[in-house]
Amino acid sequence: MIPYTLDELERIFNLPHIVPDSYFVARRRHVVGVMNVWHPHEAMPSILPVGMRIRADAADSGVEEAMFAKAVDFASRHSMREFVTHTTGKPEAAPPVYRCLGFEPSLEMVTYSKDLTSGGVTLRPSQPI
Repeated sequence: MIPYTLDELERIFNLPHIVPDSYFVARRRHVVGVMNVWHPHEAMPSILPVGMRIRADAADSGVEEAMFAKAVDFASRHSMREFVTHTTGKPEAAPPVYRCLGFEPSLEMVTYSKDLTSGGVTLRPSQPI
């Protein structure tokens, strides 16, 4: 199984928040890793958000380092000073490669979510939002 189908790659690389210079690494005629470089948020213009997904059988094979090297090159050419990436769960649940690549957990933002399909809150048109 590949991380993304070719149709998904086409869609991802053309999303408006993904930088056209996003990178992916191909091996054995299959895409085994994808790194997306996102446009920085206007409030943090020198922090480059990145996303990475690696096929399980390609983990720890150098794919991560190859993609990260391309992202570092991109960042240096665009005066970026920091990378940020997001993962679900607690910091210790993050993929080990993040720590190997020098990422450190940051607890600067806590995210809360609510499933809007589970009921609970009902807004009526007359209620102010």
